[in-house]
Order: sequence, then structure tokens, then C-alpha cells
Amino acid sequence: MVTEQVKIAFAIALSIISVPFYPVLAQQQSGILENQNQVNASRDRPPKGTATEGGGLGDSSASCNNTGQRLTALVPRNLEQRLTTEEYPTFWFYLPYSSQEIESSEFSLHERDEKLIYRTSFKPSKTPGIIGIRLPAVPKYALQPNQYYHWYLVIKCQQKTPNQRVAVDEWVQRVPLTPESEVKMNAGNPEIWYDALSRLAEQRLSNSENEQLKRDWMNLLTSAELDSTDLEAMGKIPVVEVIQLVDNG
Repeated sequence: MVTEQVKIAFAIALSIISVPFYPVLAQQQSGILENQNQVNASRDRPPKGTATEGGGLGDSSASCNNTGQRLTALVPRNLEQRLTTEEYPTFWFYLPYSSQEIESSEFSLHERDEKLIYRTSFKPSKTPGIIGIRLPAVPKYALQPNQYYHWYLVIKCQQKTPNQRVAVDEWVQRVPLTPESEVKMNAGNPEIWYDALSRLAEQRLSNSENEQLKRDWMNLLTSAELDSTDLEAMGKIPVVEVIQLVDNG
């Protein structure tokens, strides 16, 4: 009888000790998997580009004028916001040079492994100011869902110094459009940056004096933490044109 009672007591004690072990182990395994997923996501993301002129793409001391203002890509500091739902998105820049100070401009789009998709030359006509550069709506240039793309803008200055240029580069990833993301973009949410910026920039282009649009624009730029030394000044720069790029054949 005593032996039987000891066995029962031992079994009860073992069950009490064992109950919390499995949830703890599950939590540990979940944490390991979550950390591994974060590592994999980090490896999957491309490196940060150069949103302001220099950075090895051009002479960091070069400029097309003496104002000290820099060619700047309007992209957020947060890599996870550099998204679009569009097959043929528009890319936005602050171009501080007049057309007379620019000899030529070149935009190119590449796959993640730097395989060239599209390259073209153009000359802005209404700078200085903020400009949009829109991909041609041709299927062979369409961004594919969930893929990363690397783009470059190179400006060759109209100066006596040969081959003087300034350049910026950055990344974009296309993601599916959902009802939730549509609502967020209409509300000016910067999570899908390229689309939110394009919608607001095009509104400013057609209605530059609207005070609410000015505030919304400043709020959007502030949320992006742009690589700009004077964000307030950047917020006051007008949107001057959208350049529709063409198919080179």
C-alpha cells in the first residue's frame, strides 16, 4: 500500500513539473524561428542606395552650380517603405539645376543582379525643382511582384570640366495592391512610399497653392526622414514636372 501511494504521489509531482515545460519549449522554438525569419528577411533586402549625390557614383564634390544644393532622391530612410504597387512607377527627385546647367541626364533600371532592364537619356525642361520620372508603359519594362529593382539617375553637367557628373541611386520593390493598402495610400500613409508620394506630388503639380496639400506634403517628407540638410526648405520647393520616359525600342 505504501509503495502504491509513493508511486501515485511521484506521478502527480512529475505531471505538475512537466506541464509548463512544453509551452516554454514552444516559445523558445518560436523565438528561434522568428529570429531566423528576421535574418532571412534582412539577407533578402538589398543594400541601401545613395539618395544624395556622390557615394561613389559621381564626384562627391561635383555640382552643376555653386549654390551648394544637392541632387536628392525623394526616398524614405526606412528600407521597408521603398515599395510600389505600380508596374510602371514614377520616381521623384529634387533637381537643383536649371536646364542650361545640364548637358544630359540618364535614367536606368536594373534587376537585383544589376542586369539592365531599361536605360534612356533625357533633358529636363522646367528645373530647378522637384521632378517625377515615369517609366514607359511597355510590358518588357514592367516591375514584377515581390521583386527588387535598382535604379540610377546620372546628371552630366554643362561645364568646361569634362565628364563632370552627379548621380543618385536607390531601390524599389513592387508589392500587390490590396484594399487595405489602397485605403492607406489615399490617407497619405507612407508605407507604400512611391505610390503615396506620386499621388500627392501630382496633386501639388496641378494645385500648387493649396494650403492643405502643402501641409500634407511637408508631413509626408518629414515621415520619410529624407537625407536633406534642410527639410523645411525641401518642403517648400515646387513640383515642376513629370517626365514620361519613352520606349527606346
